[in-house]
Amino acid sequence: MPSDQTTASLIQRIEAAVEPSREMDAEIARAVGWRDVHGSPLDDGFMGGRPPGGDDWLHVPGFTGSLDAALSLVPAGAGIKLDRYWLMSLAAATEGRGPEHGRVWSALLTWGISGQSAASEDRPSAALAVCAAALRAKMEAPDAE
Repeated sequence: MPSDQTTASLIQRIEAAVEPSREMDAEIARAVGWRDVHGSPLDDGFMGGRPPGGDDWLHVPGFTGSLDAALSLVPAGAGIKLDRYWLMSLAAATEGRGPEHGRVWSALLTWGISGQSAASEDRPSAALAVCAAALRAKMEAPDAE
């Protein structure tokens, strides 16, 4: 497993992303325990590896582009709240861009009796918001699956 510093850097890059990235998908896979991850993220996008607890060679999911794949990162037992909303900046309004330009997503994960939480806000897609929040949750609660 990567260090917390490496995972924190990955979370920052996910939160800065504006579109899915197979390269980040491979880094996420490694961060959550996949082994022997390799392939060609730049050519056809195929990458494989061995998932946590398994020895079979499987296709690395597109975590950053698929909400279903991103949700697989959420620790077992955690609740999730996913919101979609619009941000309208003064610049967007004066340039004639409508509210669709500012559509963003946030993900909030909560777990435990004390209501621990991890969030990612203002992401351009639900998958990116969930990826960042789930990795943050795994850093804060490393015993969570």
